[in-house]
Order: sequence, then structure tokens, then C-alpha cells
Amino acid sequence: MDAIECIRSLHLVKSFIDKPVEWDILVRILECGQRALSAANLYPFRFLVITNKEIIRALPRHCLNQEGMYAPLLVVVAAELERPERFFGLRGKRLYAVQDSAYATSNIMLAATAMGLSVNLVRAFDEFRIVEMFGMGENVRPQAIIAMGYSNEKPEPRELIDLTHITYFNRYDSKIKRPHMVMRDYAVEVHRVRDEAKAKAKDHLKKLHERFKESLQKSKEKK
Repeated sequence: MDAIECIRSLHLVKSFIDKPVEWDILVRILECGQRALSAANLYPFRFLVITNKEIIRALPRHCLNQEGMYAPLLVVVAAELERPERFFGLRGKRLYAVQDSAYATSNIMLAATAMGLSVNLVRAFDEFRIVEMFGMGENVRPQAIIAMGYSNEKPEPRELIDLTHITYFNRYDSKIKRPHMVMRDYAVEVHRVRDEAKAKAKDHLKKLHERFKESLQKSKEKK
């Protein structure tokens, strides 16, 4: 599976089958998380792998009882904030550490998808209870929980926002009339010109038909 196909295939599921994730596959997935980009190569993200079934069963109550958490394993992505703050101040603590953890989270989910696994992403949880539950220090903040395993679920395709609504050129909120031309997607332009030509031809034929009817009516009146 290439990168583009993997990104297009990524989706979240709500149920997993009772089949463990192979150790070598898990290690390869975590290695992909390890390779996430990081500001100043500080790598503040940490991966806490949960396989204990009792903990997995207890965790949803601290996550608003969300669905899709009963998986063979969970990966809690956390960020250690001390070094980013020391290097970059509040921006490092509040932004760079969060960004780096998000990159790692995305890498893990994409790698799992590429390896034939399914995932669910949990972002809403009681942060203080998670910190207490897993013995994290005061400078560690949980960022996300990834449920991972095999699934028979086949989710519906996601409804995406139109690319033209979220893409600007050269200045924020500056849109172009035909972004497909900038993207060199000339097929869209060909279809647009074709449809315009068909519409004009249809309108022209309609006008000719009306003129013909008028001429015919006038000729009848003269007779």
C-alpha cells in the first residue's frame, strides 16, 4: 500500500475482533511513530502500550464512555513537556510538544492501516485521571489514545469538505476561480468547457426553434 492509498484508506472503527496484534507488527508500527518529525529533534512524545484487559475495560469510564475502546491493545500517546519548554518557552510547551505528538499519532494510525489493522482515535478524556491511572509525572500530558486491532467493520466513506473551501493561494482567504487549473487537473476544465458548450448549443437551438415558430406563424397570418 503506497502512502496516498494509505491516507485515503485510514478510517476509525467502533468494534474489534478478539485477535491479538502480533508483536513484530506492533514494533514496526511504533517505529513509524518514533520517526515522526520533531522540533529541534527533542522527541517529547512517549508511547504507553496497554494490553492488560482489566485496564482496557476500565479506561472508557474516564473517556466519556466512548465506543471503540475495547480493542486488543491501546496506545496512549503522551508528551513530556520539560525539554520543549526549556528550549522554546511556553510555545514549546503549548504548541511544539502537542504538534510533535500529533505527528507521531498520525504516523502510528497510518502505519497500522498499512499493516492491515484498524484503529480508533480517542481525544476526549479526563486528563487528570489518566495521568493518575498510569503514574505520569506532573510534566507529562496525555495527548491521545489509539485503540488498535483487527476489525470486520466496514465504515461508510467519510464526507469531506470541498477542497476549494479550505485552500487559498498567496494570501489567506484568497481563492481562485478555477483551482483545478492551478492544480493542473485539466480534465475538470475540459468537462467544464464541454458542459458550457452544450448549454450554449441547447440555448441557441431553443432560440432558433422559437424564431422558426414565429416565422411560421407570420407566414400563416399573411396567407
